Amino acid sequence: EVAHSLNGPQDVLVFCPTKKGAEGAAARVAAAFGEKGLRAPPEVQQQRVALLSELERAMWPLDLRQLGDEPPPSLQALRKTLPHGVAFHHAGLDNEARELVEMGFRRPGTVCVLCSTSTLSAGVNLPCSRVVITSCQDYGDKGWQFLKSTRYRQMSGRAGRTGLCSQGESILCVENDTEKRKAEEMMRALPEPLCSHLGEAAPHALCRFVLDAVACGQASDSSRLRQALCCTLAHHQLRVSEHPDARRALDDAIGAQLAWLTARRLLSHNAQTLTWKQTTLGQAVFLSGLHPAEAVEMHDALQAALSHFQMGDDLHLIYLMVPSAEKVKELFRDTGDAGDARDSTYRWGQLGKQLDELTPAQRKVAEVCGVDYEYVRMVQGWRGSVVSPDAARKVDACSKFWAALMLRRLNRGDTFSRVSSRFGASAGELEKLQKDAAAHASRFRTVCFEAGYSNVANLAAYFLQRVEGAEDGPSALAIQGIAQVGPKRARALIRAGFSSVERIAQAPHDALLGALQKGESGADAAVLAAAVGRIRRGAARLAAADGPAQPGRRSSLGAPGRRGSLPFEIVPVGSRFGAWDAFFEEWLRAPVFSWAALTADAGGSAMLQGIAVCLCPDKVFWVPLYEPPPGPAPEGAEPLEAAEPLEAAEPLEAA
Repeated sequence: EVAHSLNGPQDVLVFCPTKKGAEGAAARVAAAFGEKGLRAPPEVQQQRVALLSELERAMWPLDLRQLGDEPPPSLQALRKTLPHGVAFHHAGLDNEARELVEMGFRRPGTVCVLCSTSTLSAGVNLPCSRVVITSCQDYGDKGWQFLKSTRYRQMSGRAGRTGLCSQGESILCVENDTEKRKAEEMMRALPEPLCSHLGEAAPHALCRFVLDAVACGQASDSSRLRQALCCTLAHHQLRVSEHPDARRALDDAIGAQLAWLTARRLLSHNAQTLTWKQTTLGQAVFLSGLHPAEAVEMHDALQAALSHFQMGDDLHLIYLMVPSAEKVKELFRDTGDAGDARDSTYRWGQLGKQLDELTPAQRKVAEVCGVDYEYVRMVQGWRGSVVSPDAARKVDACSKFWAALMLRRLNRGDTFSRVSSRFGASAGELEKLQKDAAAHASRFRTVCFEAGYSNVANLAAYFLQRVEGAEDGPSALAIQGIAQVGPKRARALIRAGFSSVERIAQAPHDALLGALQKGESGADAAVLAAAVGRIRRGAARLAAADGPAQPGRRSSLGAPGRRGSLPFEIVPVGSRFGAWDAFFEEWLRAPVFSWAALTADAGGSAMLQGIAVCLCPDKVFWVPLYEPPPGPAPEGAEPLEAAEPLEAAEPLEAA
């Protein structure tokens, strides 16, 4: 009906409760447009073709096509709907694809009907002429419930924005008379009042408030804490000053939170002065921004992991970086073909297959993390709710382990499409998982560093670097060794075909500038042009330092002249981080190696030029640690020569 009521190009937003529903609605509207025979002008058709090509580039890059990967299902659906001016928008699309769809909707006639979930209901300025809400049911933090008046106003308010349109239409679809009556009451209802979360969720929010007030020096005793609370919205809404009972309840709540924080060793109490002060762990939690309960759980898990930490595989470290189970449980949930969370269960069968494929070291990690093999086999194929606390703990452990398996694949260079086909998560969900894991790893690193676990903090920093560049694989990690190139610019360069340091060093200035402008639309052209110059110079230096040795110059190992004079092959990597990354990847597969630390000159300097890591007698990985200054070698400094092939050492015992 939406399609047949359109006689010309109009902008219509169709809100659907699920991702599958949004894609299905877009397909039905596009089919109706085809049956009606609506044709857009040639210039609009060209805009749609250009938008589709941009989506192809973003969702199915050239390197994935060359590897033989199939296009993602969302792209296949957009290929059918976009020629008719219809698209969809939901959390299953990654950020770049969503931005491209929004851009097409803003262009007159390019996307005239956009079917979306609640991702467009707030936070995105996307006005339209007509809004269609296909269901009165809305899925939120508390599950499925009837549409709230605030959410309805947020969605319907997209139509007829003041200053942009003279009028707008909003259509709400109901299934029966009962829904119609409830919808009419909802439309007439006043907006829900604003309530302080400090008052609504006092056991949780008040705990963080008390810790922050003490840690930042705002309050150190009960009276000052009460004074701080007098400046909050919760104090006004509870009318504490007018009701003695409310004042006593608030004092009891403050005392309970102080006792809880003291028992968890986040605060220390001075019995003589009746004051509180944050402990080292409390200061770490305060600086990390974590909720105290979540931080205590993280600290306990860290202490338990350190006593049984599995060094044979990086899976245990990744598991520690996974956010809380509540944030990743939806990834473990199987919504089926309908995409409806009401009929969902968990991916027990898929998890069972993944567990069967684990190595012995990875199976040990799963056991340490609380994954119960027998429980997973028992519940395969079962649909229902988790009721017992023991079952809930097992589901939480399996959910986090499931997310860790996906992160491990992404960190090792697998693409979104491959991980999606293996685990059933969409590209948008995987992108969100990476961002959540990076944020959690940053907080985890802060807690570990401030609490005195500096070694674990360094591991968390290593993981954080990996997860920021994991989307585009190892090539992005190497490119980020160039000055002025971060994760975002690395992705833009790779998608433009510049997938190595050497290609960037040899690329024309205008080609690199065009690649960066596509990835940073709206950036100042002069600033980008200056950055391109520095990027080219940095890439040239890296390529010269790590490229094949030329006659007449010192090689990376300081050995003279030609590559052929060395009794083994040198495998250079374009950046420090890339070198360590390659070394760790090889070491995980074959932890048998010998190494040699080479100084920058032969005069006994303490500065290391790098480390040669030998995995087999005829291959050496070169890990650069020091870039010698340009110019000839110091007088009297003899080049280091490799006279004998490095031999593999005996296997190292696990530390």
